[in-house]
Order: sequence, then structure tokens, then C-alpha cells
Amino acid sequence: MLEFRDVHFREIAPLRIKYLDSLPQFQELYIEWLVRAADYHIIFCDSKIAGYFIVNADKTLLEFYAEPEYISECDSIFQEISISYFDKVYCKSFDPVLLKCCLSRGCNYKIVGTLFRDRTHKEHIDYSGSAPIIASEEDIDLLVSHKDGLYESVAELHYMLTSGMIHMFFDGDVLVGCGYLIRIHENFVYHDIGMWVSTPYRNRGIATKIISYLKKLCDDNKYIPICGCSRDNIPSRKALERNGFISRYDLIEFSM
Repeated sequence: MLEFRDVHFREIAPLRIKYLDSLPQFQELYIEWLVRAADYHIIFCDSKIAGYFIVNADKTLLEFYAEPEYISECDSIFQEISISYFDKVYCKSFDPVLLKCCLSRGCNYKIVGTLFRDRTHKEHIDYSGSAPIIASEEDIDLLVSHKDGLYESVAELHYMLTSGMIHMFFDGDVLVGCGYLIRIHENFVYHDIGMWVSTPYRNRGIATKIISYLKKLCDDNKYIPICGCSRDNIPSRKALERNGFISRYDLIEFSM
């Protein structure tokens, strides 16, 4: 008999390590940040832990993990939790169990993100402006003043500033762009890299140089750089590809 129990994040943490280790590629930052504000559920089969799943407030399934001995039953488990818990799924195309469950249901889908996990080369391009500066909380007013996509919310911006995740790039005294270097999970060395360029300075190759700087920073510190962007963000995709990043995977949105 199946039972689903709401739990605190710490109760699924060991199971999440198993899940992340089971994937052939590493977690997407976008999903990881959604996970932080979601609801967590442990799956019990005949009173034994069989796995877990995570659903956010929009009734979107973010993760679904079955212990190895229950993989053969994952379709039926997935079917049962879909009835009450979610009506949409974010599935990384390298997540074979979740992908199989969604395809077995014949769900409608669309590709919403492009995920980069491989590189063809490690050469880097020097940034010709002033040396980048790691942003601090003292820079909040400057960063908030930019309304062209530098941040999703002020709360998120504060978090990134207190964690030293933002590298500011200047041309003289003018902020022309920012690079984001974000450790995805504390137990792993994977870091997501991303960039923003101020509107007047776009289409000048600055995004490519910012990504190159972050890529080299990762290589120098033995981090593993990975990245992703929305499907329709062509400029970001091109900047990543110019730095040798290759996309073999997608983020897929399935509808029940």
C-alpha cells in the first residue's frame, strides 16, 4: 500500500543526495532554486521508504525519486501521486526515470530550457575593461537601479550579494555587466555560471567575455561549470556556445 507523507526538507536530504548521484548530469540551478520554496513528500510502500517527490505552489512536480528496488513500480507510483499533487512536470531530459514516467503517460510537452553540460575547449577571452569586482550589499542601490533583467527580485538580489555570487564588470565608472557564479549544492563542486549585460552595451561581445572569465575562474578553482538558459534566450545561448559549451539536454515541461 502506498502512503505519501509531508515532511521537512531535512528529512529528504539523504534521499536527494542519492537522487543527484543517480543522474548522469548534474542538477539545473533553476530547478534547485524552485526546490527551496517547494513542498516535500516521502513515499512509503508497505511502511517502507520507497522514495520522495517535490512539488511547488504552482502544482509543478520538480523531482521524483524511487529507490532502486521500486524502479519497476515507478509508473504506478507516478500515476497515483499525479492524481492529487501536481498537474505539470519540469523534467530534465537526462533524468531517465522521470522522463520515462512522463512519456509513458503520453503527456503533452514543450521544451522550455536549454541545458549545457559539456565543453569543446577551455580557452578563454580576456575582458578588456577594469578588473571585475565581487559585489557586496553596499552595491545594492546601483544594481537595483538597473531594470533590464539584472535580477528576478530584490530578495533574490540580496541573497546573491550576501553570498558573493555577483561579479561586476565596469567600463571606467560605468557598470556594463554582471557575471553570476553560483554553487548549486553544498555537497558538490558544480557551479552555475550566467551573465547580464546592460542594454546600451549589448551586442558588443561583453557577454561572451563575462562567461569566459567565469569559466576560467571555475577551472582555476577546480569547480565544474555548468549552465542553462531559457529556450528563447538566443543571445545567452550564443555567448555560451562561443565559449565552447555544448547543449545535449533540455528542460521539458510536461502537462498532465
